[in-house]
Amino acid sequence: MIWFASDLHFGHDKIRGYCNRPFKTVEEMDETIIKNFNAKVKPDDTVYLLGDVSFHPDRYIDKLNGYKILVMGNHDHKKYNELYDEVYEACYFMKIGKYMCELNHYPYYYNNNVDFVIHGHIHELFKVKGNNVNIGVDQWDFEPVSINELEKFLDSLKGECVG
Repeated sequence: MIWFASDLHFGHDKIRGYCNRPFKTVEEMDETIIKNFNAKVKPDDTVYLLGDVSFHPDRYIDKLNGYKILVMGNHDHKKYNELYDEVYEACYFMKIGKYMCELNHYPYYYNNNVDFVIHGHIHELFKVKGNNVNIGVDQWDFEPVSINELEKFLDSLKGECVG
């Protein structure tokens, strides 16, 4: 199975306040996200992490199941790249169902070369805007999203976003 997640922000205490995350402590947030992640992602699955995993992924990455592909965000540091199975500094393109998608940390509001831009970065600001779909955990109950669930979600947007 293929999964997607962004903006986990492990160990980032201030993100709870910035994004109104419903956790009493950063430890509770980290434990909940890891538990939710591993309840869905199995060791043989592939997960696309679309940036901002953690300021110190060396404390967290080995706790997560799956083959981990990072598309770097603004809080990811190259010195930790060896912790991931694959790393891309910029966008990655893939087909999700019948849609050509750009996987990126950042939204792009006028990318006409793809059907959808799957991204993070903006946390709780919006889930969908134009052809941008925010895959950040703040929008998806602090869980990764399967490719099947994402494809169904994209299908539901077809009339609104894709010409």
